[in-house]
Amino acid sequence: MSVLRSIILNTFRAGQLSRTMKDVLLVLSSRNVPASYEAIAHAANCSRSAVAYTIKHACELGILERIKTRVKRAGRWVNGRNEYRILKRALSEKLGFPWASSKSKSCTTRNQENIKPKEKHHSVEQWLAILAGMESGLSPTQAGYHAIE
Repeated sequence: MSVLRSIILNTFRAGQLSRTMKDVLLVLSSRNVPASYEAIAHAANCSRSAVAYTIKHACELGILERIKTRVKRAGRWVNGRNEYRILKRALSEKLGFPWASSKSKSCTTRNQENIKPKEKHHSVEQWLAILAGMESGLSPTQAGYHAIE
């Protein structure tokens, strides 16, 4: 299984892609030669308009790049076949890492149980109270400041 196919399937499983978008992206990732909307629709088992919408939406999201070609026929330039390239990096950045948004529990090890939780940053109100306490002569620790590691 290719890396791109795994990314598409994991993103679908996380609920960030529709079934049609998943199917169309899988067809586009497995083809070496450009295909028409009709051929993609037949392979993805959906309608031509669904393919057109999916490709348009994927291009707008920045996860699919459409390369339009022009060819010269009978002395005139006409539209040639479109080529598509799925951008793996954009797929994971734009849609987020699919496993990060999944509903499954994270797996912990015994070493992680001994790690103390990180302290939170001071709020604006806490900073104002700390500064007021320091101006009155208290040390930063006495005024309520705690270092964050």
